[in-house]
Amino acid sequence: MDSDRDSEDSEDFYTRSPEDPLQRVLHGEFPSSSLGHRSDDDMDDYCDLLKDVPTEFTELKPEILASAYLIIKNLSELSRFIKANLLAQRLALYKLFPNDSDSRDPPADIPGITSEQWTIWRCRTHATHQISSESLKQRIHELETMSFRVSDTHRQTRALINRLSKPGVRLLTILNLSEEVLLAIFRYLGKTSKRPDPRPVKSIGRSCRLFKRIASPFLITRTRVSICPKSLARLEAIAADPDFSKAVKTVSFQLSHYPSWVCHNARHFATFCHGLVERELGFTSRQDPNTVRFIPKDWGLGFEDEKEARKTLAKMQSVMQSWERLGSLPPAGPDPSPEDFPPQDRMHWDFIMRQHERYQAMYNKQLSLLKPDVFFQRVAVAMSKMPSAKTIHFRDLRVRDKLTKPFPFGKLIRPHDRGVEEVFEQEGFFIQPHPFFLSLVPASNQINGYEYFIKFMVNLSKALESAGAFPTSVDIKVYDGVHERLPRTSGEDRRRIGSAMRHLENFSFHTETPLGSEMDGPQHLTALLSPFLDAPQLQIFRFHCSNPGDDYEIGHERIGLPLTAKPRPNLVDIRLVGVDLQQHHLESLLGGQNPRTFRRLEFEHVWLEHGMWSEVLGLLRAVDCPVKSLIRPAGAEMNYIPSKELDKICERPDFMSEKSASPTERYIRGENIHNPVDPSILDEESLSNLQAENNNFYQNGGSDENEFLPTDDEMSEDD
Repeated sequence: MDSDRDSEDSEDFYTRSPEDPLQRVLHGEFPSSSLGHRSDDDMDDYCDLLKDVPTEFTELKPEILASAYLIIKNLSELSRFIKANLLAQRLALYKLFPNDSDSRDPPADIPGITSEQWTIWRCRTHATHQISSESLKQRIHELETMSFRVSDTHRQTRALINRLSKPGVRLLTILNLSEEVLLAIFRYLGKTSKRPDPRPVKSIGRSCRLFKRIASPFLITRTRVSICPKSLARLEAIAADPDFSKAVKTVSFQLSHYPSWVCHNARHFATFCHGLVERELGFTSRQDPNTVRFIPKDWGLGFEDEKEARKTLAKMQSVMQSWERLGSLPPAGPDPSPEDFPPQDRMHWDFIMRQHERYQAMYNKQLSLLKPDVFFQRVAVAMSKMPSAKTIHFRDLRVRDKLTKPFPFGKLIRPHDRGVEEVFEQEGFFIQPHPFFLSLVPASNQINGYEYFIKFMVNLSKALESAGAFPTSVDIKVYDGVHERLPRTSGEDRRRIGSAMRHLENFSFHTETPLGSEMDGPQHLTALLSPFLDAPQLQIFRFHCSNPGDDYEIGHERIGLPLTAKPRPNLVDIRLVGVDLQQHHLESLLGGQNPRTFRRLEFEHVWLEHGMWSEVLGLLRAVDCPVKSLIRPAGAEMNYIPSKELDKICERPDFMSEKSASPTERYIRGENIHNPVDPSILDEESLSNLQAENNNFYQNGGSDENEFLPTDDEMSEDD
């Protein structure tokens, strides 16, 4: 390269940001005509570097790869610089010579540059430079040629890197990674919901002891099983592996099943599919069926563009119309044949029949697992081979039926993207088992989820006990929308479940709905959960009732804690949220007159009757526990008492004495400060004096401002 370049030209322009040439153009500092020649010299330097790289791989040389990566970096920076200069030159041609034939189509404007700045720059450029349109065109041509050369060299260099690096990567083994890196990778895999298939992992473990030793505890710690052959086969494959069987700690059960009422009649199946699609498309049809922006996000439609979305929605609407005509057929009688339909509906009916045949096959497979209790026996045998699998998790206590998806509500499967599901006649339709809401099932065909759960637990308990697989932890979740009546649990069923749960140490029950709100609901809920709560070795108890809509103030629908008066001497960790707590509950949980040492006691949003707060706080004060809290107790008054204030009251030595006269302490002791006497028997003067006494308590040296005191409006509402 020339040695007599000025300081500006000798600057390494490969490393400049794209904004630099634009600013130079605005200040009238056009790149000289030597730009193209200078870049040619630099491109020759890059070509000289490439000559030293062998065309065929013989030996992996780190210095060659490092040089190639440096070339890629410099070429990328040079490409950005050239594009910025090219944009500046084209803008200059358009601004200075707007009548030129090559400047009729304006290029994209520079962001952040106003028209006033262009005017000032144009005047200064005309005054200081003698620029012609031909010189600008020549520079634009030079930059375009240079851009092409840079792109071609960039492509060749990337191809060279791939040719050099890929064989080297193949030569590397997992032994080249440190244990810290492997641990980080497998911890991340252990947190993801999707678990890898054990077969390829097992083959890798046979060839690498380091992988086998580090990966096994992280890859499969929680496995899921449902009543279908593939899921059961996967559980058995994990249990048969000597390494993965030791890593599994939790077995999660999915209680969904295929209903029989749609299995034996194709028209019932078509009607049911029509209702499902109508529910899914209802919101979109009311808004705008031809646009994609109204599709709910939870559908997960994998559309690449709006045109594809409109095409799919139109297809779905067409099938909807056909199914409406199919639904007008009489319910009785045999299934119609394709000849009974007009030509536009025959294709849809054929599709429904194929779907129904596959649905029948899936139903028969599940029925074969349930009838002779094969499913429970195989699960119990698999769990007996997993020494650490001591936790049973029920994802949803409510039994949701399974049905096939007749439309691509998930990712639209294309012919080149075939997975487990099949594509029927390239229509984009596929079948997939899908849990749906029981509200779509006719009332006569609905199944009580709790009855099904009891039968499921009885059969599972029999199998677990016979196989010697006794769980130590059970986690049950009841999702929102369950409003079924709690059934009666027989004594034989409770004994059968309790026998299998005799080694239970941890029990957790989470519900989002007010269970047991019927007259006999609390007794049935207590009977349903008694086999778990009466386990002799129970140490940890979690009971969580959440009702976000009403913020735990669910009034008469609040849940009573399903506990019997049976003592639980081993219970040391308790967390209760959103339940109605009674006196016998405290005696059963805390040990009555002989309080034990606990690890954790947490009461959050619990309901207590008047007069029980003194007992609760007294027991909490007497219990030796490093972690104990009473967070925002439920009830109209107690919602406003901070937990810190309750702790202060609990720690005061005169808490139970007559000196405690604040409204909060009077309420805790059982005195109703809102209505100490019946207001109907008071005259106007006496009632006014009573309100003034309560409202002026803080002004006369009462408690601090954080304590709750009813206002005049609240007093009038209570009156």
